[in-house]
This record gives sequence, C-alpha cells and structure tokens, in this order.
Amino acid sequence: MSWNIPLFLFGGVMLLTAIVGGGLEIERFKIPKVGWLPRILAGSVGGFLILLGVGMGLASSPTQPVTQDPPANQPVIVQDAVLPAVSFTIHDELGQAQVAERVEVSIDGEQVGVLNLDLQTQSFADLDLSVGQAGMHTYKLVTRTVFMDEYGNAWQIDGRGHGTIDVEPGAEFNLWGDYSGPRASVELSPA
Repeated sequence: MSWNIPLFLFGGVMLLTAIVGGGLEIERFKIPKVGWLPRILAGSVGGFLILLGVGMGLASSPTQPVTQDPPANQPVIVQDAVLPAVSFTIHDELGQAQVAERVEVSIDGEQVGVLNLDLQTQSFADLDLSVGQAGMHTYKLVTRTVFMDEYGNAWQIDGRGHGTIDVEPGAEFNLWGDYSGPRASVELSPA
C-alpha cells in the first residue's frame, strides 16, 4: 500500500481538528476538545501531511508511458493488430588500405547500434536489427575510418550518409563508402 493515502487522510483529520476545535464524535471515532495552541499545531501538521500525501501521489504516478523497443521476432502491437517485428542485417567490411572503422547507425531517428572494425580483432562485422514493420525506413550513418599506406602513414576520414531502405524480413544491406574527398559519403545498399 502506498503511504500517500494514509498521510493524506491523517492530515485531513488533523486539519479538521484544527478547524472545529474538537468535540466531534462519529460512531467510534472521537476527537476531544482542544485549546488554541494544539489547534494551531494540528492545523500546521495536518496541512503538511496533506501536502506530503499529495506530493507523494504525484511523484509516484508516471508522467508519460515508458516504452521499450521489442526484441527481435517478438510481436509488436500496432493499432490493435499484432505484427511480428521485421529483422534485417547490415554488413560492413574493411576495404583496401582501411585499418579501422567505426560506424554509428540510426534507424528512423534513433541510434540503434555501432559497428567497430579493425585489422587486429575483426575486419568485418554484422549488425542485426529489427523494426516494427516492413517497408521504407530512414537511416543515418556517421563513420570514422582510419587508412594506412604501404609506408605506414595513417590518416583518418570522417563520413556521413543518410537515406531510406526498404526493409523486408531477412533483408541484408551492405555499407558502402566513397572516400575520395576530404569527407566520406557512405550509404546502405541491398546485399
């Protein structure tokens, strides 16, 4: 049981005692007569307890519903219909002269994952994702790629890309980039 209701009720009884001054009797409940000092004290404590009870009630009620993305292959409720989540995969692989790459992936405006690749731990990676329904979805990619030439000289190129993908169950997309300029242009293309 929540404490806000008993605090509110007891505060109400204390406030009633302060206003009426006692001498009330309702069935088995009796408030004795009290003087002016106990009435002031009862009114102050009663008012405080009422505010505390109301404050605790407001603090315990959520202001907005909490939502979580459903795990892959779990049903998603959309307008009273149950649809299975649609899973798809994004593939990335280090290209020629690339020694490391980090790719932040956002789908429909939410960051959904990060791909980290390097020659020493993994030169390719897959990101398995799911969306609520099949169809067109927007994506945004932010990359940081490190290159090294045959002489051991390293340099970094940051990249960005955005667009739409048509997601169907089991769809696969490859990450592709044009690194010919000072900033890379990256995109997803069907595998």
